[in-house]
Amino acid sequence: MAGMVGLRPLSDEIAEMKRLFVLPAFQGKQIGRMLVQAFLERAKALRYRKVRLDTVAKLVTANALYRRMGFYAIPPYRFNPFPDAMFWEKTIA
Repeated sequence: MAGMVGLRPLSDEIAEMKRLFVLPAFQGKQIGRMLVQAFLERAKALRYRKVRLDTVAKLVTANALYRRMGFYAIPPYRFNPFPDAMFWEKTIA
């Protein structure tokens, strides 16, 4: 296993990306991008129209990946206890 990502339904039209993680030995090899792409394809196949996620600002590499893959910043959609929480969304349909 090189990494993982989860999908959680938020509504009939919105899925949430959960726990994107790439093991250190596999970082820098585009595994994160491939996991996000696979997540987006699965969410689209399940007929979700949008995907969302929350993260923290200190995960600079992850946030840059989300931006490159077409995610845009949105207001908080759920509680996150971290003061540097960031919320992202992408329309897929």
